[in-house]
Amino acid sequence: MDIICINDLFSEQTRQLIPNRPIQDKVYSIRELFKVPNYKSGVMNGMEWAVLLNEIHNPHISHPVGNATYEPSFSIKRFRNLDGTQITDEQVEEFKKQLKYEKI
Repeated sequence: MDIICINDLFSEQTRQLIPNRPIQDKVYSIRELFKVPNYKSGVMNGMEWAVLLNEIHNPHISHPVGNATYEPSFSIKRFRNLDGTQITDEQVEEFKKQLKYEKI
């Protein structure tokens, strides 16, 4: 699934932590798709979709809770479909099915 970046603004802390980030108006393809906690003002506000992109790879960083490491992901809210429309939950679910079948 190809998507286009609509928001490449990151905090200074994030820019230092994640060296490779999406660039506005550039097209990317999704490598992985999963849900992550959505924090707003330090309070968990549900879950949101996040992506790893084929064109961007980052070094693993330490998980804030526990001894694990992970590759930083990007909120799907930073992206749109190529026609500029918002990515729907139905599209996400369909793409997740495609990814599952490709891995078999």
